[in-house]
Amino acid sequence: MVFLHGVYPGASSFEWSKVYPLFTSEYLVIAADLLGFGESERPSPGLDADQHVQALADAFREMLPGEAAIVVASGFGAALAAKLAAQHPELVKCLVLLAPEGFDPKRQRVPRGIRFLAGIPRLNSFFYRHAMSRQPFVHDWLLQFGFRNATGIDPEIVDVISTCASQYGAEHAMISFLRGRARYDVTRQLSRINQPTTLLWPESDKDFPASDANLIVSSVPYCRAIMNSEISPLGALECPENTERLIRAALGPIPLDIDEIAA
Repeated sequence: MVFLHGVYPGASSFEWSKVYPLFTSEYLVIAADLLGFGESERPSPGLDADQHVQALADAFREMLPGEAAIVVASGFGAALAAKLAAQHPELVKCLVLLAPEGFDPKRQRVPRGIRFLAGIPRLNSFFYRHAMSRQPFVHDWLLQFGFRNATGIDPEIVDVISTCASQYGAEHAMISFLRGRARYDVTRQLSRINQPTTLLWPESDKDFPASDANLIVSSVPYCRAIMNSEISPLGALECPENTERLIRAALGPIPLDIDEIAA
């Protein structure tokens, strides 16, 4: 069972640290750092989508020879997991995608000003080092893009994420992502995903309209969405118990309606 984190300043496998231990008695669990994030190498420039997927495929073959993994991924990590499943189907048993991002190439959640600064050489590194990697920016980023409410943002979470964001070379992957280097047309891959796929979708969230979920469900042959009001992009940190429950619902004999799950 492999957990993949999303993409944001200071992203790492820490995102799943409150959830993946709950599955270790049943599965061989791997919480991975995407290349350029966490404790991984930090190449410059950051990787594009094809390079990320190739790196994941190589890692899967090395760590799980001859095995297919359950892949649980969030944010833009879900877009990379979808590409991995489509291009290397022998490596992926099923997908559980939490608040997936990057599936609509026209939808940009990152403010235009930040994307503009990311495209200016030298200034982008200065902005990252003196703003994006600092705790106030990380807190505001998490509140705006990761958590549903401020009470869920433990100071320890901000401290860990800002520490990751401040590591040497951490800016390469994030600036590369903001410049669009890792983005690709996910919609072209969806029909090629033949593994059972479950979307854990934030309900009543303007950044995650139900129409986007419906489009993915209609495009992936074996796909369904579980809508839940407690899901957030960083739900694994904000509501780990709910996230665990929904992942188990996705992996078990699965009711399609959240009320049935709660019952």
